[in-house]
Amino acid sequence: MSLSIEEQETHISFMRGDKVINIYASDSMTITKMDKLVDKNPSEYKRVKETKFGNTYEMPISLLSFRTKSRKYTSEQKQVMAKQARMNLPS
Repeated sequence: MSLSIEEQETHISFMRGDKVINIYASDSMTITKMDKLVDKNPSEYKRVKETKFGNTYEMPISLLSFRTKSRKYTSEQKQVMAKQARMNLPS
């Protein structure tokens, strides 16, 4: 039995002093992403429980990242940054 899109969810849980994060996912996209990480990096990502509706994973808290949108640069800004990068190259 599968869940509707509205019923699929992901919970990320950790306490401030924890070394690992627990992730419960019933969202099929998140499960696919986590399963790929488990397959590629079994020493860091672990599938600790599988149920009919979702999976629970563990990963080191050091791998958690919160990001902002990437900046949009104008052509002029890109040219200035490229020039600065060329000036900083070792001889």
